[in-house]
Amino acid sequence: MSKFVVDVSHHQGTVDWEAVKAAGVEGAIIRCGYGMDQADQDDRKWKRNADECTRLGIPFGAYLYSYADSTAKAQSEAQHAIRLLTGYKLSYPVYYDLEEAGTESGAVERARIFCEAVKSAGYMPGVYANKNWWDNYLSGLTEYTRWVARYNSDLGMEADMWQYTSGGSVAGITGRVDLNHCYRDFPTEIGFGSIPAPAPAPAKEQIKVDGKWGPATTRRLQQIFGTTVDGKVSHQFASYRASNPGLDYGSFQWENNPAGYSPMIKAFQGCLNIWINAGLKDDGRIGPKTIKAIQTWLFCGADGHFDAVSPAIKKLQEWINQQ
Repeated sequence: MSKFVVDVSHHQGTVDWEAVKAAGVEGAIIRCGYGMDQADQDDRKWKRNADECTRLGIPFGAYLYSYADSTAKAQSEAQHAIRLLTGYKLSYPVYYDLEEAGTESGAVERARIFCEAVKSAGYMPGVYANKNWWDNYLSGLTEYTRWVARYNSDLGMEADMWQYTSGGSVAGITGRVDLNHCYRDFPTEIGFGSIPAPAPAPAKEQIKVDGKWGPATTRRLQQIFGTTVDGKVSHQFASYRASNPGLDYGSFQWENNPAGYSPMIKAFQGCLNIWINAGLKDDGRIGPKTIKAIQTWLFCGADGHFDAVSPAIKKLQEWINQQ
């Protein structure tokens, strides 16, 4: 048996949540914001909506509308959601809303970055998209709960929640509102009405500031950028090894013809493009241009090489320990 769930944003204006509850609504998914972590991109009704649902005991979750076209922007969007969720107890997942035209390519990788960051913060992550996106751009994304939009008499695919109309009407909400069938009992699974506040994060590893980029430095960068944490920088060009002894401490995986790339380096490159307009190709492989960008960002001499004991790596390690 499905639950009757609405999803709302500031577009619904000031919602009378007492009337919504009396109308039989069993849950709400509330937009917290959109885009990267900027206060002017918070949904201006998020706090009121979340506070009212909390006051009235209406189980709720959240969603963030994505504009990300890079891994760095996805990471920032995750931090945006986490900032706004702090202090609230959710009974439904935190969804990444993927529908913006022009962001289809790479959407699966960005969704994983967002969802893993949300999961690490103590919330259940999920992904929202219409059926066309799921069929054509997100078919490989199976790890997270799925919320599908399809305005049809039949959903035509498996999902935990189905947004079946954007033209619904509910007492307490002025104008049209999205309506959903939720087939998974999230309030019981997560904890009805609330979940315990996320456990305090474990103490972050303080790495040795020695100017040598080894597995510990990589692990912390992977944590910061929201990628898989294994201490390895995979698929790097062996031709850069001899000129960068500062990278040759057991973390970088050197290959003559790399078949893949490092998600962490890719995310780092994307951030450098945002932070200092570095103009890097975010290909996930370190080379002179990426090293120069790191050195420039850290206000070090930008020669495109990391010495065996590198001043730039020392500054990077100091920055890591501050995160």
